[in-house]
Amino acid sequence: MSGHSKWATTKHKKAVIDSRRGKLFAKLIKNVEVAARTGGADVSGNPTLADAIAKAKGSSVPNENIDRAVKRGAGLEAGGADSNPDIHDPAQSWQLWMTENDWWLPTVPQAAAANRTLYIPRGKVLGGSSSIDGTIYIRGNRSDYDHWAYLGNVGWDYEIVLPFFKKSEDYYGGAGAYHGAGGPLTVSRITRPTALTEAFIAAGESIGLARNDDFAGASTLGIGLCDITVRDGRVAAPPSRSCVRR
Repeated sequence: MSGHSKWATTKHKKAVIDSRRGKLFAKLIKNVEVAARTGGADVSGNPTLADAIAKAKGSSVPNENIDRAVKRGAGLEAGGADSNPDIHDPAQSWQLWMTENDWWLPTVPQAAAANRTLYIPRGKVLGGSSSIDGTIYIRGNRSDYDHWAYLGNVGWDYEIVLPFFKKSEDYYGGAGAYHGAGGPLTVSRITRPTALTEAFIAAGESIGLARNDDFAGASTLGIGLCDITVRDGRVAAPPSRSCVRR
């Protein structure tokens, strides 16, 4: 049976979420929302998520407040340990797709793709999808975060989440308006793009697309090289090491 056929025959089973797990996750999300809305410290005097958010609104973000709040969070992850060597080799991410490290999740029918149901790799391993992706470092669009806040999700607007992104980074270009240095996650640059990659970018520029060398900066629009989480040819900081085990 081909890989695609195997995926097609099992996609519904893989996409079914266990009801008990779903209820537990919903409860966790609710607790986070309550913490963000109510604020204050817990009975032991430890800062809540809301305290960290409030600090982020200032001109500086005291590391100890964020660290204490974040370290008290709970992470839920399905799947096994990130022991597969392909997880740590940026050139081998495709080898992890449609394996025991992948949920094999399908999309809903896509109107812009002839109503086809498409395959999306989703990590079923410690570190989640970041353990099986192509190490591309990119954030959501600024307007997405601001829209979440507009909908009533306190603490999710871009200006509040940006300091947390910066704190997590060890950016190759050093600290600046959109990036941080000294964090657990290495963010590096593609220094030797292939001739095909350079030709593709040049073609985009020739039809009027603006060159963008930082998609986590002022704008996500344009064409250019993405930053990557790679150091010395290896995945620099798999999520299980850079965040989960800290």
